[in-house]
Amino acid sequence: MTTMLTEIRTIMEERTDVSTKMRLCIKEKGEKERTRLKLLFQYSGVDAETLRVLEGCEDLWKTDPSQFWEAPAPLGWNKLSNAQAQIVSYYLHGQDVDA
Repeated sequence: MTTMLTEIRTIMEERTDVSTKMRLCIKEKGEKERTRLKLLFQYSGVDAETLRVLEGCEDLWKTDPSQFWEAPAPLGWNKLSNAQAQIVSYYLHGQDVDA
């Protein structure tokens, strides 16, 4: 069985036209965890825009933590170019976002 699954996986990797039509995929045992760890170790940290957003509100939150949810969004937050900064801004203001 392992040999057959390995062969099917090889074919799917080589022929993307076939693999895109398949509803299922074949992964090696532990592959998901290896991928997760690889991504974790590749993480280079928070981007500058996200840090700017977080640091800009730090004093306000220390003074009144409830402002974390209540503070009005600064102008331009909905126009942030960086995805991480956008997520932080939506989270900070409890906005619903369609993914």
